Amino acid sequence: MADWKRNPWCALIEKVAFRVAFAVCILIQVILLTLLVAGLAALSPSNNEFIQHFLVALVFFGLLPIGAGSYLLFQRLTRPDYVRAEAERWLTERQHPNPAG
Repeated sequence: MADWKRNPWCALIEKVAFRVAFAVCILIQVILLTLLVAGLAALSPSNNEFIQHFLVALVFFGLLPIGAGSYLLFQRLTRPDYVRAEAERWLTERQHPNPAG
């Protein structure tokens, strides 16, 4: 096989596989958070309203770092590809200027 990065189909498959794997990782984090909250709910007395409100807050505030951390990690991992694609686009525009503009 020639260069893996030069073949557009292989690059597309790589991008799709990365995004699917990243989505699965986020899903696993949400499932683990749910299991944590379910375990804490099973250990706590069911008639205590404070603990019930705490567990609901834990779910919502637990989703915040999962989402923010995943977003930042995704941006960090995909930035080199974005910069490379943007540089190629810019160089192409410089080599073939738009006659209308």
